[in-house]
Amino acid sequence: MFYGLLLLGVTGFFWLTGHDALGELTDSWEKEKQMEQAIRRLELENHQLETTIKELAPDGQAVERIAREDLGWAKPGEIVVKIPEKE
Repeated sequence: MFYGLLLLGVTGFFWLTGHDALGELTDSWEKEKQMEQAIRRLELENHQLETTIKELAPDGQAVERIAREDLGWAKPGEIVVKIPEKE
């Protein structure tokens, strides 16, 4: 009888502590999933920033586009024609 109660007590103890551990494990899996999603978003943002940096390099396309469209610059021998916008 003593051993039966002891076994019941030990089983109850492990069941209670194991139940808490399972909840903590589930929480950690959810946190891991959220972190992986954040990492994927940051990797995408990083890739977009790298592309922008390459475009802004002196030999990139963005510098020429900005110079032509925003500043009205032209290459030697080109003629810039500005058409007024409708009011």
